[in-house]
Amino acid sequence: FGAAPQKMYPVILFSGLIIHLFFAEVVGRAPGLIFEHKTYVKKVVFPLTILPWMTVVTALFHFLVNTTILLIGQWLIVGDLPATWPLIYVVTLPLIPMMLGLAWLLSALSVFLRDIQQVVPLALTLMMFLSPIFVPMELIPARYVPALFLNPTSTVILAVRDVAIYGREPDYLQLTAYSAVAIFVMIVGYAFFKK
Repeated sequence: FGAAPQKMYPVILFSGLIIHLFFAEVVGRAPGLIFEHKTYVKKVVFPLTILPWMTVVTALFHFLVNTTILLIGQWLIVGDLPATWPLIYVVTLPLIPMMLGLAWLLSALSVFLRDIQQVVPLALTLMMFLSPIFVPMELIPARYVPALFLNPTSTVILAVRDVAIYGREPDYLQLTAYSAVAIFVMIVGYAFFKK
């Protein structure tokens, strides 16, 4: 990972993995949400739009545990923490509307296309390898970098590394653009779910 010391590799790797795991927990469960809660759909008057929120809250708890492990691991392995470390929660925030939108979209689609439940785990595994988790951005040929940013976790992974490991301010312009796309995905996903 560029000029980073070799001892930092586990921290850099784990910082990317926790973002992917956070995303994968919500999106991976989305296709089965309606089927897991059939009684709510058929017998109880229940706002079904809450189901993805429940998944996000559960995943958020796991994310907080993982960031605590990252904090302790970084302190033990690297020996210090940059002053920008707390911004990890700020740069991860735009991922929530993105996950909600995709969860609403996938949970509604899976009612009509049951095969989505088999496709999503494969897509998530592929997304993990098509993100900057294992390979540093510097080693990726320039012509492939734009395609890498089609992965909804790439921007957040890089922002988390900037603030938590390298002690740099995040790219606020990039995060603002990502937030706008995430909110758009959330609105579209919610509208599709309601329809």
